[in-house]
Amino acid sequence: MATDLLKTEIQFYDEHIDEFKDKYPDQYLLIHDKKLIGAFPTFRLAVKKGVKKWGAGPFLVRQSGHATETITALY
Repeated sequence: MATDLLKTEIQFYDEHIDEFKDKYPDQYLLIHDKKLIGAFPTFRLAVKKGVKKWGAGPFLVRQSGHATETITALY
């Protein structure tokens, strides 16, 4: 299941949710392998960067400060 593939990224996001909320308000965060790769003004830009670096993934894009809600997209 795709959620299992993102377990590490989701856990990393959840552990840093307050920090990300303060530092990157309303930005879309690109997370891969327990690292914040970048913050982007739109979901589309974050996904575009992720696809460029890792193809179909796995990588996580989450809007800063929002509770865990996973949307899975495969390319």
